[in-house]
Amino acid sequence: MSTGQTLLSIGALILLSQILVTFYRLSAETGQTLDNAQGGITALTLATSYMELANRLEFDDITRSDTIYTGTGGLTLLTPPNLLGREPGEFSMKDHGRDAMYAFNDIDDFNRDTLDEIQVGGRNVNFQSAFRVVYVDMSAPMDSATTQTPMKRIDMVIWRTFPSSGDTLRASMFVGYWKFRI
Repeated sequence: MSTGQTLLSIGALILLSQILVTFYRLSAETGQTLDNAQGGITALTLATSYMELANRLEFDDITRSDTIYTGTGGLTLLTPPNLLGREPGEFSMKDHGRDAMYAFNDIDDFNRDTLDEIQVGGRNVNFQSAFRVVYVDMSAPMDSATTQTPMKRIDMVIWRTFPSSGDTLRASMFVGYWKFRI
């Protein structure tokens, strides 16, 4: 081979190397983007599952066997805001894992509970969830009320712990207690 052909071959190899490096970098970025998107979808699925579970629960401990009307005239019968949470003897998710949620009987059992690392879908991806339940100020729904109201809000924070990700899903759900008399 002549010197010109050698230089041309070296130039072609350099160009091919640059193309391959760019291709593999783009492939890696695409894979990371897909992984982040799948993590977001999984976090949203977890939030939806928690909301569906909360929808099947009673509004408050007293409303489970409500034979009286605890509406506007009897709101003081509801659990005071500073006592929202599990009643004595009820399971904690921290102590008993996800299965403890199925023992919850009212909305405020979610309050101040954190669900430790759950592995989702057989993949090596872990999520953690934290909850807060408050009474809602009826004139400003995103504010917490200092007294009992016929509306509670469940705030959820769900984040991926492994592999670590900067994304955090924050979701809220409003639950009302309305009983109509005929």
